[in-house]
Amino acid sequence: MAGRFPQHLAAFHAYCAPARARPEVTIHPPSGGGHTEERGSAPEVFRLHLAVLGFLHDRSAAWDIPCGEAEWYHMEANRAKGVDVDYITEESRRAWRELEAKDPETAAACRKARAQWLAMKQRREG
Repeated sequence: MAGRFPQHLAAFHAYCAPARARPEVTIHPPSGGGHTEERGSAPEVFRLHLAVLGFLHDRSAAWDIPCGEAEWYHMEANRAKGVDVDYITEESRRAWRELEAKDPETAAACRKARAQWLAMKQRREG
């Protein structure tokens, strides 16, 4: 077991990574006209836990939540209230534009894979 421990630890760290790090977000001021760029979203696990926290009402449990995870919940709660939260940063958008310019074939494959994932997610959610 001791020989495989580093592998198990690395896998656990990869699993926990989204909750340990704060999300990179942009809060857009209300524009009244809607947005034209695609908005990113939090990992599905955070939306699920946000629903659970909505009826948990256990303040002591809130202290056990890591800061990064709490920040994700906070951003999703803001989004649920109608705040324009964007999980795609300007840096990410710039990188995407560079990829599209340098390697349009890979960019197209990424867009296709994302569209397939979104379609599967919509079917799952009903």
